[in-house]
Amino acid sequence: MCSASVGAMPHHFYGEMTKTDFGCQILQEKGHFKEFSQVIRQHSLESEDMELVMKLKSVLWAIVSLLSQLDELVIEQC
Repeated sequence: MCSASVGAMPHHFYGEMTKTDFGCQILQEKGHFKEFSQVIRQHSLESEDMELVMKLKSVLWAIVSLLSQLDELVIEQC
């Protein structure tokens, strides 16, 4: 394993979107955060259906990317 990649997570599109006011506005208008939250609530205990497991992983990665960039005030408005 390359030492440069240890501990580094690649940038995610949603995380990058939160770096600008316009990007935050688009994310709020599209409602993706709410959709992601619903997926987690509905399927969080899934372990059999690999397609759902992969969807959960991608949704969790997107949410972590969003949360790493947003402050609590913005998150409460979503």
